[in-house]
Amino acid sequence: MKSILITSICAAALSLSACNGSGSIFESSASAQPGLATQAALDSYVKKWVQENDFNGVIAVRRAGQNDFRYAKGIADLRRQTWLTEQSVFQTGSIDKLFASAAIFAMADEGVIDLDAPITTYLPEYRADTGGQITVADLLTNRSGLPEGFRALIGSLPKRLQINSKATDEELGIDMTLGQAVSAYAQGDLDFTPGSAFDYNITNWVVIHHIIETVSGQSYANVLNKYVFRPAGMTRSGVFTMDLDGKDVGDFDVAVGYDNDDENHTGDYPLPVMIGGGTYTNGADMLDFFEALYDGKIIGADGLTRFNTITTPDENYAYGGRVTAYDGAPEKLYSWQSGSNGATNVVAIYAMDGSYSFVAMSNRAQEQDALFALSRHVETLPQ
Repeated sequence: MKSILITSICAAALSLSACNGSGSIFESSASAQPGLATQAALDSYVKKWVQENDFNGVIAVRRAGQNDFRYAKGIADLRRQTWLTEQSVFQTGSIDKLFASAAIFAMADEGVIDLDAPITTYLPEYRADTGGQITVADLLTNRSGLPEGFRALIGSLPKRLQINSKATDEELGIDMTLGQAVSAYAQGDLDFTPGSAFDYNITNWVVIHHIIETVSGQSYANVLNKYVFRPAGMTRSGVFTMDLDGKDVGDFDVAVGYDNDDENHTGDYPLPVMIGGGTYTNGADMLDFFEALYDGKIIGADGLTRFNTITTPDENYAYGGRVTAYDGAPEKLYSWQSGSNGATNVVAIYAMDGSYSFVAMSNRAQEQDALFALSRHVETLPQ
């Protein structure tokens, strides 16, 4: 596709108030859909919103029959004094749950995992009296009953690293493998009978990471590459441990979180090996993920139907993410995803009829509600 670049001129020196911004419209061969706002109207609206809301991040929009729109504004890494670009990669936060769930469903399509089997089928060393009750599906839907075992430890890391930036993993209490972490922190007494209630907690997903690695015999990174990233053509997505700007990311443009309003922590929380690390992606890759997922390139038709089935109506939660509709239009369903880690916030929305997808990524503690509202305004812009 041919790229048409739109740039704005800003202050030469990097600062928190810098106004750097650039956007691209990527031409496609599809004919324009009637009733959609023009690209010029979209460009104008997004840039005005970005300015009014002091947005620092990347926005990507795909509409059926229209050219992709991407816009980047602001600082990528305050310490290194770098700008964001349309290709900058961000931590995904909880959108990692969607990737992990897609990988599990793809493995289920191959017959190597049964979603309805107890987790002791794949982790025979796991505590039998509880593990025999919990299914893989219970973990993927946050309905396992497992208590939260990791939040206090992971939440304490930023402040402890501020006090001693050279603290070792042993001193921080994180010098363990994924399997050792599951044994130490993810085998407590159940808070409720599996499948009977919803509890959004980290423990479910640490156990899922462990199951993925144990069943596949591969690292979580390799499994996501095989089942999710490569099938979707996601070339700037992967898995990292501890800090996104570390060795796992290579030479990609990296967005590092910062929040001046937080006295204790101005960045993103470290994600150590013991919980499986975290994932990163960029706006274009996230758009491609949605398209590949709903085109059947990752999960087969039967699996995709279950993947989108809401399991906790009060939460609109399906498997690894949310499925919802707007008030007054119940017939149109959306994959409605969000992720955060410290100062980084990401929202990603896909209309399941293929008409619209939207991604907004900010590394400056942008409120997710504002990003969801922006998406709705963008989707319904008048012609």
